[in-house]
Amino acid sequence: MGEQGVCSGKKGGIMDESLRDLFPDFIEETADILTRVGETLKTFGDLPSEAEREAAVADMFRGVHTIKGGCAMFGLNELKEFSHKIEALLGAFRGKAVTLTADRIQTFVRALDKIDEGLRAAEAQFRGVPAVENPTPLEVAAVSVEMPVDRPMEKPAPLATHELVPAAQQGAVEVLRVPLSLVSTALNNIWEVFLIRNQIGYLFEKEKEYLKDRLDLLQSWENLDSALKRHISELESAVMAMRMTSVKPLFSRMEKAVRSYLTSHPDKKIEFKTAGERTELDKKVMDMLGEPLIHLIRNAMDHGVEKAEERVKRGKSETGTILLAAEALADRVVVTVSDDGNGINGDKLVQKAQEKGIDVASFLKSAMPVDLIFCPGFSTAEVVTDVSGRGVGMDVVKHSIDELGGSIEIRTEIGKGTHFIISLPLSLSVIFSTLFEVGGELYGANIGLIVEICRMNRALIKKSNGASYILFREKFLEVYDLAEFLGKATLIREEDDFDVTLLVIRIKGEFVAVLVGGVRQNIEIVVKPVPELLPRYSFVQGMSILPTGQAVFILALDKVVEAIHMSKRISGKDVQKREVDVAAQ
Repeated sequence: MGEQGVCSGKKGGIMDESLRDLFPDFIEETADILTRVGETLKTFGDLPSEAEREAAVADMFRGVHTIKGGCAMFGLNELKEFSHKIEALLGAFRGKAVTLTADRIQTFVRALDKIDEGLRAAEAQFRGVPAVENPTPLEVAAVSVEMPVDRPMEKPAPLATHELVPAAQQGAVEVLRVPLSLVSTALNNIWEVFLIRNQIGYLFEKEKEYLKDRLDLLQSWENLDSALKRHISELESAVMAMRMTSVKPLFSRMEKAVRSYLTSHPDKKIEFKTAGERTELDKKVMDMLGEPLIHLIRNAMDHGVEKAEERVKRGKSETGTILLAAEALADRVVVTVSDDGNGINGDKLVQKAQEKGIDVASFLKSAMPVDLIFCPGFSTAEVVTDVSGRGVGMDVVKHSIDELGGSIEIRTEIGKGTHFIISLPLSLSVIFSTLFEVGGELYGANIGLIVEICRMNRALIKKSNGASYILFREKFLEVYDLAEFLGKATLIREEDDFDVTLLVIRIKGEFVAVLVGGVRQNIEIVVKPVPELLPRYSFVQGMSILPTGQAVFILALDKVVEAIHMSKRISGKDVQKREVDVAAQ
């Protein structure tokens, strides 16, 4: 930035270089204040007593005053002046010169959105990257915050969560802000200690025979090892908790997107609801989840929820509903985006896919018709808008979810609405894994994905139309040969007669079996990213170092099955192309 201020425009101040390191903290703290003030505004009409309303106004006044002071300190003069206008109006409400009506609440909400946009623009300038769809701080300062005339108090428009607690009712909590990089470094060191502990345990077990006459030493070791494991686990949980953060700020960002959309689409009425805002997610995971969610919300607004007039004709309420919900389930977090709009017509998707030359027959062997919307460049929009319909977005959504080690499922009913269900791992670090052998090499997989491990005679595997099946609990399951997929010798050889090992997993409600060479053990391991020099595959979740010192790839078995189907579709197209070429010759 040099001698230039963080903000642009003739009135922009110059930031003191000694304050540059504090600017990211200022942005984060201001975002927290904006969220708190926004929540208080949205629940203001529900406060039962005059004392609570006075306390809420006072808290909002202090918050905006803090923002104004921070903007002044960092040279954001336009935002400082804009914040001062809001502070002055809150001061009038605080002094009871005027009343805080429903219309004025909505004006304040829009003003807070403008401050947030200005801060995002300032942050983008600070980092040297262009701000996407955000005005400069100077443009924000030009926005009017003139208050509407008095009218009777009524509840604000229903565009808020139903779980919010007024800031005035929240207890003070001591907070120490620590850069995420430091927390990640501490966590990485804990995982290294975890690996060393496993290796020491392996060596001890290996030499245990030499200590068979020292039972006292063996007992002491086992006690110490158990205590060390417990303390490492507790320490990991404590540090992991530092990386966990509520999804509330992410949900608030989605709410602003809905509010912004409605200002330019008066023919639509949408009530945005949230649930599970206190659900916590890894900070890095949540940051990466933002873009997929905004795509889903935009599609729900643009293609899901009908226009108000059209909804009435269909016997629906003129106001559509979009629900964004989060729920923690065991070792996963499920995020759902739902709407009560058009639903997705699978038949139309198939027709569009055929027009685009997609091998639909092969695709539907492993997926539902609605999953076609995840194909690159695929769109069902009749009209391209500034929000969606360009054939980009949904494939990016799926790719982003895959990158996080998650999955996305669609449930839809024509005329009733659509649910996008995203399942994400709570942690991408330590997992219980099943180790198995394929072609003489060890691999691992999250034990939570495996429903059952079974051994049976190879002769029980039957083939039909190029696919393999087994009869499992009175149902036929398709069998996928992992060795063949990984380029090793196939385990399905009709001339052989031996037992094989199958990992039964569940994908979108359907059971399938993955054929492996044999299962070694179940073990708790640390999953690390695949080194940058190695190629990236969607079905490789990461790598780990075993207590023996051996490195293994951790496979996402559901993604393995998807990749096998994808390879079959590609090879099928190649075969068709060769047949056409031969016919042409």
